[in-house]
Amino acid sequence: MDQQQRLAALSRVPILATLARPDLEHVVKACKWQDYDAGEEILSYRDPSTNVFFLAAGKVRVIIYSAEGRAVLFADLKAGATFGEIAAIDRAPRSAGAEAVEPCTVALLTANQFEELLLKHPAIAYATLRHLGTEVRRLTERVLLRHGYRVLEQLPQCQNLPRGPIVGDSDFDCHDRSLPKGSSKYGPLHDRTGRPGRGPGTTEIAGVAC
Repeated sequence: MDQQQRLAALSRVPILATLARPDLEHVVKACKWQDYDAGEEILSYRDPSTNVFFLAAGKVRVIIYSAEGRAVLFADLKAGATFGEIAAIDRAPRSAGAEAVEPCTVALLTANQFEELLLKHPAIAYATLRHLGTEVRRLTERVLLRHGYRVLEQLPQCQNLPRGPIVGDSDFDCHDRSLPKGSSKYGPLHDRTGRPGRGPGTTEIAGVAC
């Protein structure tokens, strides 16, 4: 990517949307730019790195592989996405890995650079908080949809309800939505075939955490 392409790519990153052009140009120059081939690992689970990434082009999968090789999919990210911000904020090991689904280009800032950016531009800090809040809600709701019946049936207000498929919203609604068993408003909940050579199957969980 040349400088103008890089500028255009970062202008599409939602948390950077409020930056004036001179400030965005500064971020473009501060970033380290890297290209990855399809299938190449960008981050590994429990990795001690703390960089934050902006996906400039291509697609990235946020994923964890178990010791048995089973893949747990968190999300497929498209150009404009931000990932790795959790470790950049708390400086803890990565809570998930990331790999290129197709050839991609990423721009990265160190944790210190990202922190300086947040402190200098409160609007970016607020946008980052909203982004993280959205991801937490989405992940929580998806986990609830997959496993929520066992949780909801323990709540006093739910114990007298007829048994059946429970599909709850983020406010722990206890009403039967009358969807087919194994389904949700997001579509069927099921295991997917894993990447060749990496395990027998995958489990999809929406949300990003790395």
